[in-house]
Amino acid sequence: MSRVLLLVLVTLAASACGGAIEQPAPGDAPAPMSTLSSASQDAPLEGTWDLVRLDYSGRPPTEVHDVLQMDIRKDGSVAVRRCGKTYAESVSATLRCGDAASYDCYYGSLHRDGETVRIDLPDLMQGKTREQGLVDRSREGIDVRYVLPNSISGHFIRVDDAEKYGTTSSSTVANCKGP
Repeated sequence: MSRVLLLVLVTLAASACGGAIEQPAPGDAPAPMSTLSSASQDAPLEGTWDLVRLDYSGRPPTEVHDVLQMDIRKDGSVAVRRCGKTYAESVSATLRCGDAASYDCYYGSLHRDGETVRIDLPDLMQGKTREQGLVDRSREGIDVRYVLPNSISGHFIRVDDAEKYGTTSSSTVANCKGP
């Protein structure tokens, strides 16, 4: 009975991946595997990023929609468009922008020191921790430490990837015309 079950599971697994399982020819090295995490580690930080989650110490993370979008430019400048009137949904742990006309622009810079990458937004990030603005790469995007008050980290995904994750943003940092 267990052999029949095992055979059924193997057959289902093989058909789920297209049915064909190719083995490398003797003496051939298998092709190197590329993972999302290794690809994102090497990807440039430049581009437009949507804030999709805020993490806190001692409480569950909050999903975020249309609250903050960040543009990291090739020259090292950073522009951020942030909603000034947010509200939290009472049923779920979700933070949303309450007024589409209530966005403010903030400007700063990206600094690299060896392996350390930091975003400095003096008018937005006003904490006093040494870790503020540190950028950590993750599988799906980047995490910026202490990006907003009371949060320990904000998780961002590339705007190009937002549709893939179902988190498109109606706010756009392209409206920030500053430095």
